[in-house]
Amino acid sequence: MNTKLIKSIITGGLLIWSISAITYTNAPPDSCTGAPGESNCTSCHGGSTLNSGGALNNILLTTSAPLSSLQPNTTYTFNLSFSQTGRTKYGFQLCVLPSGANGSSSSIGILIASSSETQLSSTTNPNRTYLMHDVSGTSAPGATKIWQFQYTTPNTVNVSPVFYVAINASNGNNSSSGDLIYTKIFSSTVLPVKWGDVKVLASESGAFIKWSTLTEINNHYFEVQRSLNGYDWETLGEVKGSGNQSTIKTYQFADDTRLIHAYYRIMQVDYDGKLDYSKVVRIDKKIQETVLPFYNIASKSIVLPNIDYTALALTDLKGNSLTVNTKDVNGVLQIDVHDLPAGIYVLSALHQTNNASWKVWVSGY
Repeated sequence: MNTKLIKSIITGGLLIWSISAITYTNAPPDSCTGAPGESNCTSCHGGSTLNSGGALNNILLTTSAPLSSLQPNTTYTFNLSFSQTGRTKYGFQLCVLPSGANGSSSSIGILIASSSETQLSSTTNPNRTYLMHDVSGTSAPGATKIWQFQYTTPNTVNVSPVFYVAINASNGNNSSSGDLIYTKIFSSTVLPVKWGDVKVLASESGAFIKWSTLTEINNHYFEVQRSLNGYDWETLGEVKGSGNQSTIKTYQFADDTRLIHAYYRIMQVDYDGKLDYSKVVRIDKKIQETVLPFYNIASKSIVLPNIDYTALALTDLKGNSLTVNTKDVNGVLQIDVHDLPAGIYVLSALHQTNNASWKVWVSGY
């Protein structure tokens, strides 16, 4: 064969291989998340066995709210993170489908490539949107990578978004061989109500509770609940919900019991029995007069009513600051202290212009 022809064929083959490698570095092909009706990255990365690299549990998807408590028609900033020992170059692809999806299901909600390290792509038949790495979003010098993006939850139907994620942990050999491929599914729940403001006002006969919703999906009714100590709740009455609506709706309820101090919250009940709670509001003068935090040995936490504190601080008796990790459980704030040794600690709080501090005994294990 002619030498020039041989060189031409070799050069052309190298060029095609190089273009292919650059393309996959820049973005994977669509429909590789492992979602219903799709393949995964092993179809292009020869010799890879799905989820065999031992790092499947290192794929994490987080946002400011628990995935089980997303609000409708709300934009959240998500972090997708991954780490694999000995690997320093990663790629990913993600799509969001409704629970129970099949091969013809379309994407739900809105994916937003809010970082320069991510980009979007889309397909038709089915109509799906994909978020994936950009050419600048593959490097992970410390073996850990975090991609940030935004997602807006649906607001018109009662659906549960499911995130389908594919990860490629590349071995950096400039070919598709020897890479580790993972797929993982993250389920979420969109709550039936997006809360607006919740207020309680003093009246001549007692208290007047007002609240609003920005969006309602399948909303049956509200229960107005009251507590004298912030922990034990009683139901005062019910207010009918608006079913499905996407405009601001206001509600009100009168409590004719005259109390100096009381807490209120609204429990929302869906037609299928799902529950959600508003924030806790109070009618009193100083939070230190009515709030008494205590140590719950069962949950290894300090608990107190969640009334929108603008600052919380925890110190030991020497004044050393300690980490404050909190979570809201049905309107009650829980501060995780399971790592603290037994002893007395000082909890300080700021709510609006009111300051308070308490000494709390932690019994440890």
